[in-house]
Amino acid sequence: MFKSRELIKEAQKSGSKLIHGDIAGNLDLIAEWIKWLSHESEHEKARKAYFSSKSYLELSEEESVELAKYKERDHMALLFKKYAKGECSIHEYSEVYHYMGNSLEDLMLDKLTSSELKKAKDRITDLKDQPLEELSQKIKKDERLENYEKLSMVDAYVLHVLSKMNFKSTLHVLDKEIRGRVKKIDRAKPAF
Repeated sequence: MFKSRELIKEAQKSGSKLIHGDIAGNLDLIAEWIKWLSHESEHEKARKAYFSSKSYLELSEEESVELAKYKERDHMALLFKKYAKGECSIHEYSEVYHYMGNSLEDLMLDKLTSSELKKAKDRITDLKDQPLEELSQKIKKDERLENYEKLSMVDAYVLHVLSKMNFKSTLHVLDKEIRGRVKKIDRAKPAF
């Protein structure tokens, strides 16, 4: 724990950004967190309106947990925005770093409706068999921050999944290349 705290302190002082969690794609992870934490579905807006019309004592235990989840996400969205600009205190920096240990994909799945998930699945199915070069070009175009911010939540989710698929495919191709080179070098070495 001490090393983690010291690392966070040094990164915050130098203006660096630490990424905590699974990195399996070429999208800006901070931009993804900001987009998904900031997004409020119609359902979420309605629930927040309902909660604001009640006193905390009137809420059931389940509703209190739901309200706490929304408050935490709103708080973290603000902190991620500060983090992206390098304006966090050490404590806020640490909060963001540790929050990144949560699953971004779980957040995405929680935020999308079932009809949005179906649309996303259909688009992914249509796109997944495209050649790697075409997929890479689409991802490069959409991953630019100004383009990413304009994407619908369905398209942002599709891009996230495609980016992971592209990343894994690229790693697979690279692994094959490296193995081929190693075999070639091994064959070229004289036997003793």
